[in-house]
Amino acid sequence: MHVSPSPLMRAYFFFQGVAEEGFDWDSPLAAARKAKEELEEVLKELRKPSTPLQQKALKEEIGDLFLACSCLARHCQVEPDDAIDLGLKKFMDRYIRFKSYAKEKGISLQKASATELSTLWQQVKKESSTVS
Repeated sequence: MHVSPSPLMRAYFFFQGVAEEGFDWDSPLAAARKAKEELEEVLKELRKPSTPLQQKALKEEIGDLFLACSCLARHCQVEPDDAIDLGLKKFMDRYIRFKSYAKEKGISLQKASATELSTLWQQVKKESSTVS
């Protein structure tokens, strides 16, 4: 059974071919700047009133951001799917710890303020970075 690569991996391989033809950023830092530029475009769309047209533009800008991140990954010799898997595992581990801490402290995730949740999340991040 043949499994098709994910859209991010298809982008990774497509842009690898584009780069071989000479159309590419000259460094990982330049690719990172492009990803930052695309993030700014997403933020610009988020500041607009929500309409069907704005949603379409937002979707396109998020797509552009994913493509730029795929190019950044390629420049760093990191396969996007591997990076997502690693990031998701890290987030899931932290979230499990986060829920446990909230329960220990008697904090309801649904009723807690954004500040309370952020403080708890930062505590989990700090502890997990000292363990890693």
